[in-house]
Amino acid sequence: MIKQPDKSNLCGQCCLATILDITLDESIKLVGHKHETRTKEIIKHFKTNKKDLTKKTIFNYSLCRVHFGKEKFTHWIVYKNGEIYDPNIGYYVTHDEWKEITYYSNSRITSSIEIIK
Repeated sequence: MIKQPDKSNLCGQCCLATILDITLDESIKLVGHKHETRTKEIIKHFKTNKKDLTKKTIFNYSLCRVHFGKEKFTHWIVYKNGEIYDPNIGYYVTHDEWKEITYYSNSRITSSIEIIK
């Protein structure tokens, strides 16, 4: 698991590194930059059913996009077996624990991309 460096926009790269079990530097090289990532920049590096990009279902093992209240910025997390890996935290927590963190109290998962092993 890769912890996101403070004051960075590397959540997508950190999630990709966690999914692929590689270093953050290797993930940055795959994505090609050190700023916010788009869905297409991440999903081309792991196996997924591209038809299963959904806003209704959170898959058992998935890359998820999070929105915060009415804010326009988003954040990437990994959902696995009922737990959330958030690169800002650096380790897995339950969904309830994640929602208790003040920063995330107004957040919602808005899309889920199934990760196929």
